[in-house]
Amino acid sequence: MEEIDFSQWQNILLGYATTVGMKILAAVAFWVIGRCFLGYWPLLFGLLAVG
Repeated sequence: MEEIDFSQWQNILLGYATTVGMKILAAVAFWVIGRCFLGYWPLLFGLLAVG
């Protein structure tokens, strides 16, 4: 019977966890930037309309 190579499984799992974690961080960053942009949009639009 073969021994299970846990380090191989650990590397695979770490790769998936890193990919998912980076996607979650990117989604949160885009959400925060989008909220800030939409919050300042009326101010920017008002300055452009007056100028």
